[in-house]
Amino acid sequence: MKKIVYLIVALLFINNAFSQISSNPHTFDNHGNNVGIFTHHPQEALEVADGNVQISRGQLIVGNNYQTVSGFKLKINGGNASIRSSYPGLTLNLAEPGQWPRFANFGVAGHNGDYSPFAIKGDLVLRLGGNDHNKFILTNSGGGDIVFATDSWNDNSIKMSIKPSGNVGIGTRNPDESLTVKGKIHCEEVKVDLNIPADYVFQKYFTGYSPLKPEYNLPNIEEVESYIEKHHHLQDIPSAKQMKEEGMQLKMMTNLLLQKVEELTVYTIELNKEIKELKKKLKGRETQLKNKTQQINKNEKK
Repeated sequence: MKKIVYLIVALLFINNAFSQISSNPHTFDNHGNNVGIFTHHPQEALEVADGNVQISRGQLIVGNNYQTVSGFKLKINGGNASIRSSYPGLTLNLAEPGQWPRFANFGVAGHNGDYSPFAIKGDLVLRLGGNDHNKFILTNSGGGDIVFATDSWNDNSIKMSIKPSGNVGIGTRNPDESLTVKGKIHCEEVKVDLNIPADYVFQKYFTGYSPLKPEYNLPNIEEVESYIEKHHHLQDIPSAKQMKEEGMQLKMMTNLLLQKVEELTVYTIELNKEIKELKKKLKGRETQLKNKTQQINKNEKK
């Protein structure tokens, strides 16, 4: 009789225990392997199906050895995150396992010079450390633009954009060339490569042929005058209307202006030759006039 009573009490206790476990959704032990919160069928060692996970004190560490760089994959301490690095000083700190000081930092500078000598307190710092051959690579594999803005998200705040084509726009979202700048450029030097420099003018004049531009012919001064009188601008130079509508191409215009300078130089050389020839003729006439004057004087004395 006592055995039957003990058996009934034990069954009631076990039933009560299982009822509490089944009715409480916060903990569930699946055969001692996986633990589920708000789920009766956890698929991992710990699965939280609903709600938040809070760690009031201490650190969240993922890995097998939190004391070494290569021993853990993720560490969160005081709101800062460190991936493969045991120094979570910034908001996000990344490091290649066992390869310190190859690292990347991302966070807000706590004081001037924090994480970068150029940083001012409150600046957002993105820093890459490592060997000289390491690169900072920014890509957008989705096919969209890479955009840099300085204020809220609107077209006026966008300062630079890189299109999928590789075109870069500064002050514009729609660059139509490799580099399009809407605004002024201040620099110390601009280098422009020329396929056909304007020396073909001198080559044609002095040798009769220019391999740089065989089709070039120097217009005579009468042709220049006639063209200017008709069109009100130099030949080969875009008109004021055309430049206003289409802009001015620096490479083309620089070479054309050099061509005109060389043409003016040739005209000056030709004019100088004519002046020398006229001076020579004038000197000859002066000599003839002097001889005639002397002859007349002699005849008058007789």
